[in-house]
Amino acid sequence: MSAYIIADVTVTDEAQMKVYREWSTRAMQEFGAEVLVRGGRIEPLEGGWHP
Repeated sequence: MSAYIIADVTVTDEAQMKVYREWSTRAMQEFGAEVLVRGGRIEPLEGGWHP
């Protein structure tokens, strides 16, 4: 089974984000998730991007 997740995130609490990164990384490793792209500039190809 495959799934794709696209998220546009604004971090408001750096300390909590650090904890989230640690836990989410462990969960992805445990279940064999593969990150295809992380970070970078967003370029909408059609329509507008509304964060």
